[in-house]
Amino acid sequence: MTYLPALLPALLRAAGQHPLAAASVALDAAGSSAYIIGTVKGPGEPETVSWGVWAAVIGVAVASAAAAGNLAATAYLAAVAAGCFTIGLLAARRGLAWTPQDAACLAAASVALGLLAVVHSPQGAAALTMAADLAGYLPTVSKAWDSPGSEILPAWLLWAAGAACGAAAVGRPSSAAAAWPWYLMVSLSAMALLLIARRAAPGPLRRRGNGLFLACEQCARIYEQAGGPLRRTWPPAGLCAGCASERVLR
Repeated sequence: MTYLPALLPALLRAAGQHPLAAASVALDAAGSSAYIIGTVKGPGEPETVSWGVWAAVIGVAVASAAAAGNLAATAYLAAVAAGCFTIGLLAARRGLAWTPQDAACLAAASVALGLLAVVHSPQGAAALTMAADLAGYLPTVSKAWDSPGSEILPAWLLWAAGAACGAAAVGRPSSAAAAWPWYLMVSLSAMALLLIARRAAPGPLRRRGNGLFLACEQCARIYEQAGGPLRRTWPPAGLCAGCASERVLR
């Protein structure tokens, strides 16, 4: 990764020569900015393990794309990696409330990334890193299913649009580096659609009492008195899984 700073002039030229590559970088940066603002001011609640895994995985993808000489993919993926790293640092501020989803995510991602030591083909390495990236979605999808308001929907839409521009910039996914924008276009779009669908779902359809919920003060007291599991969130936002109220109270 130490040679990546030397690529900066080439990446800037690539962005200037390929408008779609420049658009992919700009849209991804806009999405990351929206997510960061939503995290700092609320109601964003990034999952520490998810963003840590994504930062590591996309970092590997950036190095692979740079080694392959695909500047359009490298420029886009570098923007993605920068956003994941920054959001990961913000998520780490609130610490880690360890959950089974976090453990499963970290275990699956570690296995996939560990296999890179014995898989030497670019296509195999890309498949493994994409599998690790998918594992990173487990904590975030689990939380977003119960509390879609804790994710910043405009950010996911901007990221999906950036990935679409990146896919158009690299053309056919005929190489491992070119396949990454296409993969991200699908995964980010799926996440955005999930958030839209869950926000439209009526409150009673949300899962409750599974230890992975947001609760208002009244429901929190009820669960605590009953000895049930309760996950504290930072900052409190989204829908209460106990009574399906519109927002969680401080």
